[in-house]
Amino acid sequence: MRGARGVVLKSEPTERILDVIQRVHAGEVCLNGTLMAMLLGNVPGVPAARPEPKDDNARRVESLTPKERQVVEAVVSHRGAKSLVVADALGMSENTLRNHLTVIYSKLGVQGKLDLYVYAVQHRLAPAPAGASRRPGALSQWGQLPSVWGAIA
Repeated sequence: MRGARGVVLKSEPTERILDVIQRVHAGEVCLNGTLMAMLLGNVPGVPAARPEPKDDNARRVESLTPKERQVVEAVVSHRGAKSLVVADALGMSENTLRNHLTVIYSKLGVQGKLDLYVYAVQHRLAPAPAGASRRPGALSQWGQLPSVWGAIA
């Protein structure tokens, strides 16, 4: 509306952003389809496009940036690892990892790494590492642990 010749979401892949910059520099007009629908929806006389209603979990997942998704995948793939190990794998400091995790926890409505792990696997944000699930009734690596309630009764 104010003379922009190209609009692209910052969440788009780097290659797409660079392509739009080059095309605009060459004189083309480039607008993201979703943004175009939103813009046209604000023009009087043009009916607004109605987006498909999404469930709460889909909105939460979509709110994650590519970097936050990368952090979630690292937490899942390094299940149970200390923050320093995950941060090192991502090439960031432990403080930066903590900052990312705080934002991710807030966006997804989870309380910690364990909740994040479960949420990520359930909502297919990251594949569960091989051997992460056991058959019901299968023994753990420590064998069958005695029931505390059985010992009390």
